[in-house]
Amino acid sequence: MLRLFRWSLILLLALASIAAAKPVPSAARQWRGPRTVIAGYSSWYFFWDEWMVPVTCDPASSRCNSGDTPFAGGEIVQFYSTGTPPQGIWSLYATIWAPYAVCDVQGTTFALRRKDCSGQVETFTTPGTGSQFIAFRYPDKAYPKNIYVTAVSGFPAGAQLTWWRQLIGCSVAKARVEGSTLYDRVASERFCLQVYAPPDTPAGDYTASITFSESPDGTNSTVLEFPITVVHLPPLKTKSIDWAAAPPIPGLDRWEKNMVSKDTGGARWCADKANPTEKMAFGYEGQVWYYDGARVYYQIADYTGDREWVNCARNIASQYRDRVLASKGNVQAWRVFPHGLALSMCPSCDPGYGAALRAMIDANAYANESGVPQDDRIREMSYSLGLEVVQQKVFGQPHKNLTNTADIVTGLLLYYTEGTGRYAQYQSFMCGLAMEALIGYWDLTHDARVPFIVKRMLDDIWARYDQKTHALMYDADVDPAKCGQAPAWFNSDPGGGCGQNNHQGLNDLVAPAFAWYWKLTGDDTYLQRGDDLFSHNLDEEIYSGKQFSQTYRWSFDYVKWRSGR
Repeated sequence: MLRLFRWSLILLLALASIAAAKPVPSAARQWRGPRTVIAGYSSWYFFWDEWMVPVTCDPASSRCNSGDTPFAGGEIVQFYSTGTPPQGIWSLYATIWAPYAVCDVQGTTFALRRKDCSGQVETFTTPGTGSQFIAFRYPDKAYPKNIYVTAVSGFPAGAQLTWWRQLIGCSVAKARVEGSTLYDRVASERFCLQVYAPPDTPAGDYTASITFSESPDGTNSTVLEFPITVVHLPPLKTKSIDWAAAPPIPGLDRWEKNMVSKDTGGARWCADKANPTEKMAFGYEGQVWYYDGARVYYQIADYTGDREWVNCARNIASQYRDRVLASKGNVQAWRVFPHGLALSMCPSCDPGYGAALRAMIDANAYANESGVPQDDRIREMSYSLGLEVVQQKVFGQPHKNLTNTADIVTGLLLYYTEGTGRYAQYQSFMCGLAMEALIGYWDLTHDARVPFIVKRMLDDIWARYDQKTHALMYDADVDPAKCGQAPAWFNSDPGGGCGQNNHQGLNDLVAPAFAWYWKLTGDDTYLQRGDDLFSHNLDEEIYSGKQFSQTYRWSFDYVKWRSGR
């Protein structure tokens, strides 16, 4: 039973002594940020600062001692260790921190019970190694003090640092200051740091250092150190493609037949394309509307030349339009599908489609606040970037946060390719959604980072791809503390397939990026790899409208780019 989440990075905590047992401010448990900093662009970091109480734990009694910091009892907390926690105590497992309650308080000693004080007492058999801490889940109630940033060093000379408050996103309000010292109102805000490295920043390795303190004068501090590496983008290597000699697309016939079939294709989820009557339930994500079924059917109509498929698209799009308008654009961030609405717009069409698209743009908090550099929001951030790209393409108006959002999505993909472990959970198909959004951004800007990052992401995905079963790794982690091998008492559903290549049916959310990179560079390595993914997507039977839309959402672009169009 693995209970400890270990960051694969250089992380130094200059912690207060255990003997004093005074709560210490820290950002060690949960923070995000890329190691790779690309000169000429901004990188974003997120810091979840909190108060932690140093404790010592006695395996003979299965009780811990908080020294000079008394607990009232009943506080909901989590356990953190700089080494290994006491054997029997859980910290992080499958992206979830185990919730404990401080119970059975006797002076400064206490037991930890699962979830609340009616739960089971957690017993343990060792004192643990390193330093042990109780982290407040609700620090504003347990220890209502601000946390200050009293020193920052180690970033490249000339780098521009901008500190933000994290509300929903990170670009609305600058971080608070007391005098000239940054501070965070604990539990109501978090820090975001935007680091702009000028184009002439020297390439190389640096060690960034941030000090978190109890007061502006630096009292009671901890230091978070982490490595960054400044790089300059290499020239993009390209060669021309002899399209006449390009091999046929393997699996194309199968893909085309399934597209319109009555068994697992378009005719299953739109039985009468002349007069579709299927009703969408927007609380149920197994239906074809999810992953933008309207967009899928428009593409089927264009590809086949059969315009009756447009009726299927409009049936979904009109219901989605009504859903968006009824909520005044407030659609859950993982259900944001602008492309079907955009494709429904035309001079003689219902103006409600454009109104719904505009309402969704105006109401989307991730777009309007730039979102957050947390990879557990990678899908939402990718959809936000896609929404902002659609805004410019449809309305001709660049979104105010387009660059910031692209910077953050760029950093999220860098997380996964750097070997630092500075992320929460690596799901390959969501990286496909991010690459789709970045390639759309490339169409507008030709941002030189996009080919660089897409290549790195594709190489990493391929290194984890099972070439025998032709399966994409659903959860590409091998550390069970991040993705889980089995349910735990506090996380009954840790996710699917830690380190297992068990999904072909998501291949087509990634394969188009291979075709795009091959068309851009002429590097046949990506042709061969993309063909492998594409030709085996349908090895996994399509069992729902959702999976049908996942398969065909972006794969038309695979065929387009693979064919030289």
